[in-house]
Amino acid sequence: LAYAQSALGLQTEAAESLRTAIDLRRSAAPADSSGTSSDAALDAMRQEYRSLARRFGATLYEAYRPNGGISAVPQSAGGLIPSQGGLEGYWYPAGMLGRSDDALQFGARLLWTNNSHSLGIDQSSLQAGVGVRYKPLQSANFFIGAERLLKIGADSQDDWLLRGTFGLGHDVEIRPGKTFWNYSQFYLDAGYFTQPAVKAGYAEIREGLTFRAAAEFVVTPHLVLVDRHQTPDPARENLIEGGPGVSFKYFFPTAKYQPYWSTVDLLVQYRERLGGDGHSGWVLALVFQL
Repeated sequence: LAYAQSALGLQTEAAESLRTAIDLRRSAAPADSSGTSSDAALDAMRQEYRSLARRFGATLYEAYRPNGGISAVPQSAGGLIPSQGGLEGYWYPAGMLGRSDDALQFGARLLWTNNSHSLGIDQSSLQAGVGVRYKPLQSANFFIGAERLLKIGADSQDDWLLRGTFGLGHDVEIRPGKTFWNYSQFYLDAGYFTQPAVKAGYAEIREGLTFRAAAEFVVTPHLVLVDRHQTPDPARENLIEGGPGVSFKYFFPTAKYQPYWSTVDLLVQYRERLGGDGHSGWVLALVFQL
């Protein structure tokens, strides 16, 4: 019933049906020594409920390159506006446009870079933005949107950013019943700044393996390749870089209906400069997601 309601765009009703199904399944599902259910069907329903029931999402991240170089950002933030840290929030209105896959999303964010060889925020770099994005295809992780950039710091700007993003692959997520699995992701972010006219693009590819080290903890060694460019490029920030890395991700468990309520991900990579300006070196990033 829940899946039928979801297909009809009845997101709230589908979530209610899933809660009922989870309650019934939990009453009959066996539990392991830690008290956690080992029922794959129950795990799948809880994952589906998390997707259907979410109304808000947030990401807080901070990245650091010990030897300097072009600012590094986690994949989720893209790279159209070079930044080392940021706070992003999104609102997902239920059943908008008659769909249950959050086809229309509203968001706001605050970005910054850090002082040289420090984690202190450079106040002149503070950049805010508010925007909306739309998912044209239910079967593809493709979004188009518009964002109004708001000047806060002396080096930020008031502008419009027209943006398209596309993602393909497997996220670093826990897979019930498995101890390791393939990890692969391709992420593409393309945008156009209207004042002045600037075209920018960011692409990132990762390939590796995810190992379940504990019930809520996974480790993902991988290879990464990043290409960032913009036209024109007066600050000489275009680059291509790649190398090995590892992700350490912890899932904070929650009660009953959802498998977890948030995650924290520590990312360690060594990126060798393959083209453009900048320096080879280590990249450290911490990402907290709700």
